Amino acid sequence: MSCCGRRRQVLARIGRSSAQAAEVPPPMVQNPVTLTHRGEASLVIKGPATGLVYLFGAKGASLDVDGRDAPGLIATGWFSASGLVEFIAAAVAEEKARLQAAAQRGVVGGEEG
Repeated sequence: MSCCGRRRQVLARIGRSSAQAAEVPPPMVQNPVTLTHRGEASLVIKGPATGLVYLFGAKGASLDVDGRDAPGLIATGWFSASGLVEFIAAAVAEEKARLQAAAQRGVVGGEEG
């Protein structure tokens, strides 16, 4: 096989692996919170809790982020949140249900040991 033939084989393999990578669906976010980017330029940022990478376009771009990442991203000052009230209400309801279930089992303070 000639030099060029080997090069074509390598490039063909690289092309196939790139196409396969493109077929992977994006990860699902849990308890999505819509954040709106307040900065002037686009921004790529890693979620502090999940490690997911988020890409925000220019100022005003909105994106659903994982609820576990929302507090850390909001703390940067680069984002405003939509749906945050609903997110907090759901988290409070979940914690309240957990504490009530623990109380029914006789666990003090919700901590099982």
